[in-house]
Amino acid sequence: MPSRFHLPLLLAALTAAALAAGSAPRPAPRPAHAAPAANSPNAPGDVQVVEVTAKKYEFNPSPIRVKVGAKVQLKITATDHVHGVKLSEFADGADKSKRGLLFSSPQECLRVEKGQTQTLEFTAQAPGTYEIRCCVHCGWDHRSMKGQLIVEP
Repeated sequence: MPSRFHLPLLLAALTAAALAAGSAPRPAPRPAHAAPAANSPNAPGDVQVVEVTAKKYEFNPSPIRVKVGAKVQLKITATDHVHGVKLSEFADGADKSKRGLLFSSPQECLRVEKGQTQTLEFTAQAPGTYEIRCCVHCGWDHRSMKGQLIVEP
């Protein structure tokens, strides 16, 4: 055991060695399950995950805002009964020869059963406003069940 006279020297040596080794505090790594918030920009390679609920007769949140170039996953949960999700691949009023959203798999009507969650994945390629519609008859006001995705430059 070091004498009490050697202890300050020992502590100073250990501190100097730790600093020389670069043991300065580092930020904690982001957990693998964490994703950018719905309204925050993505770092390259990140996927922006947006939790969406479908219920009579709305999609929430709406509008959903993302940036051009963002890779997006909409995690859609039907809370009251079966719904469907159809997201237009063309921005409102845009030329129909250029798709603004590039889906990871063919996209028609994504059926979401009550209490279940489905994922719709795409890359936002062009700015504009894109319509989200319910594509499974869900009741009297089914035709009014709409939402918006806004892709910002």
